[in-house]
Amino acid sequence: MARFLDALAEGPRTRSQLQRAVGVNYDIFTRYLDLLQERGHVESGDEVALTASGLRLRAELRAWLDNLFGV
Repeated sequence: MARFLDALAEGPRTRSQLQRAVGVNYDIFTRYLDLLQERGHVESGDEVALTASGLRLRAELRAWLDNLFGV
């Protein structure tokens, strides 16, 4: 999930670009993308982009991971 959010933080991407960036198979890719979309964290049209909610989620997840792993 963090890879999705990090890749999209760089800017909107097509689905193909995003799948290559996150490096997961198509089934997992569509499952995660659908989940993020259902929860309002991404918007999808010609390109996939983070919403304000997605940006907040990324910041919270990064802070949690940094705290957990001491990065």
